[in-house]
Amino acid sequence: MARLLACASLGHNLIWNCSYFLMVKPSNSLLDNRLPNAMVDFLPGSSRTSEKLEHGWRIRRPDGQLASGYVSDNADGNNVEFALNQDRLPELPIERPALLRWLQYQRQRLGGRPYNVHQRGCPVSWFRIGFATMDEAISFLREFNAQHRQTDVRKRWHTPEGFIGDIQQVTPEHSGNRNNDELAMACIPILISHVLEQRDGIMQPLTYEELAERLDRRKHNGKLNGLPMALGMGDVLARSLVHIDRAAALLEEELPYLTTIVVDKSGPGKGLPGDGVACLWPDFPGLSRKEKTDRVELEYMRIMDFGRHWLDVLHVLELPDESTQHKAPDSVTSGGLAGGESPQHRALKEYIASHPELVKAPADAKRFCEFALRSADAIDVLFKSPQSWVGVEVKASTSEGNQRDYERGLYQIVKYRAVLEAQARIDHPIQPPQVHVVLALEMALPDALRPIAKALDITMLEHVGEIPEFAIAKNKRRSAPTKFTV
Repeated sequence: MARLLACASLGHNLIWNCSYFLMVKPSNSLLDNRLPNAMVDFLPGSSRTSEKLEHGWRIRRPDGQLASGYVSDNADGNNVEFALNQDRLPELPIERPALLRWLQYQRQRLGGRPYNVHQRGCPVSWFRIGFATMDEAISFLREFNAQHRQTDVRKRWHTPEGFIGDIQQVTPEHSGNRNNDELAMACIPILISHVLEQRDGIMQPLTYEELAERLDRRKHNGKLNGLPMALGMGDVLARSLVHIDRAAALLEEELPYLTTIVVDKSGPGKGLPGDGVACLWPDFPGLSRKEKTDRVELEYMRIMDFGRHWLDVLHVLELPDESTQHKAPDSVTSGGLAGGESPQHRALKEYIASHPELVKAPADAKRFCEFALRSADAIDVLFKSPQSWVGVEVKASTSEGNQRDYERGLYQIVKYRAVLEAQARIDHPIQPPQVHVVLALEMALPDALRPIAKALDITMLEHVGEIPEFAIAKNKRRSAPTKFTV
């Protein structure tokens, strides 16, 4: 208004000219609320609001600015330009690499139009994209929203086969001489090698810090200089999943969630995967700790059961096989529980099979190791006679310190007992044999689990490792397993 009054003193013509300037200088697009409304409607997050700028609008959430849209002062030919905060657009860190590739693909699909950097001073490194028309920009927002609304995070942000993009160009993050995308590829062989080192169906997870150590990803500041840098490992694993998904597509096979073997070292989530696992299991954050542990343990069984098929993943991704320095025993086949059976477990199993008196089985009973049940399970030892069937599940010293594996053993006894009783009734309907199932432990059951064992009526044989004869047999046993036949 002050500007208009000043012009009035210069005469009628200047008044007309200044009035025209005031009406025309702002872009007509600034008077069109379709763009800010669409950005508020279609961008992610809650409580989004728009704020008018000199050349457009900024979109905010309670946690900060999400994006800016510009309708003037743009590069030649661009009716609209966006600057998108790539750190706040993803719902979960794990989807960030795929989202950035999708954005890059959209920019390429729209002709790779040049764009202006509107921030003054030191511009932020947001993702920028230009559009020839307003309709084109709003269509982009609609497609973004459609992708974001996919319930399964792994189905979001798909790009045509063969499009790779350049994640490093968008967001360079370096550790030493390697950025996070390079670290993501490097950690896949490490994770697979770790899986193939596991024995007896027991998964010892890695912490984020341990994985950072193996990747030589280190801090470079002050007193902490040189220590493994766990912060940011979630982003590295998220990028790994992109490559693992590519391997799954090439192999035409659904793969277990390999990255779940990396867990928090401390805090409320100690021993569990980080928050990013919610992209794999959306209901995970709402589970109790016990339920979360059960879900993770089940996934670990899937991971180990995939066995040496993990080497196929390395092959299609053209990655080195680091498992060759940890060769599995000759008894390990192409499938099965990762690295197979430990010498300790095999020794205990064979010793029990050779000493039926320890579990009160008939001396003349037929003896089987790894007896296949009709539930697609295998019990470690089974003694069969016309009057009784005695099954034995063993837990060797390799389970020591892993309370979850001991607990799993208790529930295995419940399951095997029910299955054997069912098979006994079907196979011998007139006079089924009595069924007993025993949990044989080289060491002892943790005290915390004794109430569960009592409630489930579990028969146990503990401290087998203290039997002198077993200790001798364990030290002298041959690497090849003893085979028992009918």
